[in-house]
Amino acid sequence: MFIEPKYEEIVYKSEIKKLLSETKIECKTQLTADEVVKVLSVSAQVSLTGEEVTASQFRYGGKALFCVAYLAADGAVKKAECGTEFSNSLKTDFAESVYSETALCVKKASAEIGGGILVVHSVVGAETCFYADKSAKALTGGENLIVKKANVKTVREIKVASAVFPLEEEFEVPYAVGDVVLHTACAAVTASQCGVGTLICDGELILSVCMLQKIENSDILKETKCIPFRYELEAEEVSPSLAAQCKAALKDLKINIAVDENTGKSTLAVSAQVEIGGCYFKENETECCLDCYSPLCEVTMSKSECTSTCPAGEKTFEKRVGGRGAFTGALPAGTRLMCTANEKATLTSVRAENDVIAVEGVLEAVALCKDIEGKVFATELTAPFRTSLEYDVGENRYSVEAIACESAARIVSPESFDLDALVKFRVTAIRTASISVVGDVEEGEEKKPAESAISVYIPIEGEELWDVAKRLNSCPDAIASMNADLAYPLSGKERIVIYRQEKKDY
Repeated sequence: MFIEPKYEEIVYKSEIKKLLSETKIECKTQLTADEVVKVLSVSAQVSLTGEEVTASQFRYGGKALFCVAYLAADGAVKKAECGTEFSNSLKTDFAESVYSETALCVKKASAEIGGGILVVHSVVGAETCFYADKSAKALTGGENLIVKKANVKTVREIKVASAVFPLEEEFEVPYAVGDVVLHTACAAVTASQCGVGTLICDGELILSVCMLQKIENSDILKETKCIPFRYELEAEEVSPSLAAQCKAALKDLKINIAVDENTGKSTLAVSAQVEIGGCYFKENETECCLDCYSPLCEVTMSKSECTSTCPAGEKTFEKRVGGRGAFTGALPAGTRLMCTANEKATLTSVRAENDVIAVEGVLEAVALCKDIEGKVFATELTAPFRTSLEYDVGENRYSVEAIACESAARIVSPESFDLDALVKFRVTAIRTASISVVGDVEEGEEKKPAESAISVYIPIEGEELWDVAKRLNSCPDAIASMNADLAYPLSGKERIVIYRQEKKDY
């Protein structure tokens, strides 16, 4: 045996697969067909309750809550709330142990009369990333091996146990509220960072509430509130120098109204349950071998390839964006737009150009209107938008999230409208680190030593000291000491002299 290699193990996280799926949900209300004249709008909130992945199946479950604004038989605008749990399972064919991270969103929600009662239909989209903790063998040195070493860095993601915390807030409106007819809410992360022994998540609960005043023939009025929060997850090994990534999800929401009959004002008490999860990233540095050879024998090398990712930075933006759109049908003469609800921003194009990210998308909302006779009806609005975000992502990958709130619309003509909204953008830059090191070495045939005492070699243009030493089967230090006047990389015109100790048999 000519060589005795030594190895270490590199551990890293690898994304195996990304999967998109949909779940169709049906949720029955307590309203009969006689009670509902027309559905105005449906708002939906969805949260993940669990996920499990095996070698042959992936399963996830969630909870959906719906708020339906409708026109009742007596001409009043009313609401109905309902909720249901759901699940979905998909076949998988993983040959290794993997874990999953799933994000849910409501793609569509509507309500109609079915079987004599009002039924909500919804489509929930799921984006699932599957990951595996992998290990790679890496050569670090060994007996009778000449190695080219370098410090290589890999990043390992470490998850922190999630937690649910209560968030409560009160705010006042300058009128007497009769009822809430529609509401939407979501929890958004604005910043993630590591503290001493904690993962710190800053965010806000974005709440939009459509209400009726406590007067006859009231208009529908909308209030939007952004409730900031900060929560710290315990993580013993965390320090401020590490990168972090947090996520937030709204699990439950309740709104209570108290009216002061003396002042005519109302206080809205918001009670929410917010789930915070996250992870931090530890950078490991290992001295590994990029190349090797043995002066005693031929060697066969195999390479270990490792790729890891971690956040390289994040930034949030608030932009008022909007555009002009066309009604699906001409509005009746004398129509008055009271407010917009269920605003949503969908990104259709995101591209980084120099220090700017150009963003294009579509705004969606529901316009709650009154005709000339005072009857309430709803119509859907869609308008394109474009904006730019000043953020230099460099060579990194990046993702952009968008949440719309505070939408407003203006009727331009019976056929067209202007729609705008405040969109909260969150840009995350993602650094990818890929390394290639010697993973394994096997010895081959014995090398025959050169018999001459002096050898002169003509190098190849561009060669470095390591290239010359490997080609000549000599130690780099020996070549450098015997040819101290050489400058690397070589031009190809040099002459390299190798001296060997002459062996004589007596």
